Amino acid sequence: TQDFKRKNLSGKVNVSRDYFYLNKISLPRPLTKKMTKTDTEFETIYRSSKRLKIEVNFSSSSYSDGNSSIKDSVAVLYAPQASFDIWAGYGYESLNFSQRKTDYWSPETFISHGPRLELGKQLKDKLSGSLIYHYNFTKEESFNNSSSSFYDLKINYGDRNEMILGLSLYEKSLNGGSGNWSDRGIKLSAQKSI
Repeated sequence: TQDFKRKNLSGKVNVSRDYFYLNKISLPRPLTKKMTKTDTEFETIYRSSKRLKIEVNFSSSSYSDGNSSIKDSVAVLYAPQASFDIWAGYGYESLNFSQRKTDYWSPETFISHGPRLELGKQLKDKLSGSLIYHYNFTKEESFNNSSSSFYDLKINYGDRNEMILGLSLYEKSLNGGSGNWSDRGIKLSAQKSI
């Protein structure tokens, strides 16, 4: 992770690698496929005041099975009171995979937009927590309109100038469109500014 900050503009470049398994129900026994995903993410936040911010995000992902994806998003968030770390607003996101796979959800075109809510709290000197919730109106390829939701509950420990360790509980779900599915899990992270 590389952070930068200038007056009202801050940003981050992050490269990460995820290891995961795909499980398929098959006879005589389930089939498990190991995969990796490498993400390169660029995030910029512009604060026009203490109460208004614009977040722009672009990420490119490559998968060990030869697939790749591009995701970009923009959100405008407003803090009702500058003294609290509570932000509400609206966001837009698009996601495009180079190949549609049957093993995992990989739409060639996916667009979503909807309300956003972010809560943050400094709990102790180096301990902080956050909750992010998105509700989205979605359109996937030629399927009917649908809805999706996302939440992420995160605890961070550390100092931005040194290392930050994170524990995150998340859930994503889609209702309608190409089908109903959900993805939930736990993420452990370690971020070091370079």
